[in-house]
Amino acid sequence: MTWVVSYQCRQRLLSATRRMSRLCTHMAESANGVDVAEIPCKEIRIPVPWGHIAAKEWGARSGRRILGLHGWQDNCGTFDPLVPLLPRDVHFVSIDFPGHGLSSHRPEGVFYHSFDYTADVRRVINYLKWNGGSATFSMVAHSMGAAIALSYAACFPAEVNKLVMLDTVRPFSLPVRNVAERIASNVNMLLRYDGRDKEVEARRDISVEDAVELLVDAMDGSVSRKSAVVLLKRGSTPSANGPRITFNRDQRLKIESPPGVTNEQLLEIARSIRAELLIVAADKGITGAAHPRPEIEQFLQLYRDNCKSFRLVHVEGTHHVHMNCPDKVAPHVVNFLNS
Repeated sequence: MTWVVSYQCRQRLLSATRRMSRLCTHMAESANGVDVAEIPCKEIRIPVPWGHIAAKEWGARSGRRILGLHGWQDNCGTFDPLVPLLPRDVHFVSIDFPGHGLSSHRPEGVFYHSFDYTADVRRVINYLKWNGGSATFSMVAHSMGAAIALSYAACFPAEVNKLVMLDTVRPFSLPVRNVAERIASNVNMLLRYDGRDKEVEARRDISVEDAVELLVDAMDGSVSRKSAVVLLKRGSTPSANGPRITFNRDQRLKIESPPGVTNEQLLEIARSIRAELLIVAADKGITGAAHPRPEIEQFLQLYRDNCKSFRLVHVEGTHHVHMNCPDKVAPHVVNFLNS
């Protein structure tokens, strides 16, 4: 079936797009006090077998290489408030993981597994040609992205010289008990998504104001309204139904990727880290609340023993403090990168 969009619909679509762009630019400026228009940035698309990985690129390609990795169900807009506060000689590339932001969704019928994301990062690094010869790069990563960065730095230790983990000490692990039941539940959930009408899903829209409130509530206040608007710029598409939007993220992201990784496996991965490491922990974030304290201490000790250098700093803020209050995070990151 061919869809013909009326002139009026096109005009509403363009109006919604411009409105979203103005909102996000205004919010970003208010968030960090920097004129974002002065920060050179361009969109790039990295080809992958099932489509593309979308990314934003700041700075000259001759600059210090930094890869930004966002958290679960966020997108690379998570670094928009922070990047303008970093040294001007960096070449910062921030990606939308598959199923997030403007990147292609994974093929129908498959899970989103954590180690698949590690392969995605490898594809990006190969595309950027950041792994040739003695070339190295740094990583700045948040939440799920920090877990993926940790995995990559462990698997390819010669490539990563500095790693910044924002409000994350270690990846999530799953207990071995009831693993069969969890896998069965997740398989059934995946199959239910197979039968969904994608056109019906795409037509479910929401006002920008409601979407902002939904994100703030869903994240339990971790993101401010300003930060939510920034995430929506890449995390949504303007609807033809007036000033409304639809979410871009793949609904399959909500399914736990079976069978998960045990704490013992994660400890073995962490033992292979050789990069210099900085962890920025938020006092109202998940660093201390998400895992039992003995497990946290296990990983911290591994970092002290195996990393070239290790720093742990604490800042006031929520899990998304790097977005809400980038001025609290940037000095620690800049000092680390310049050391």
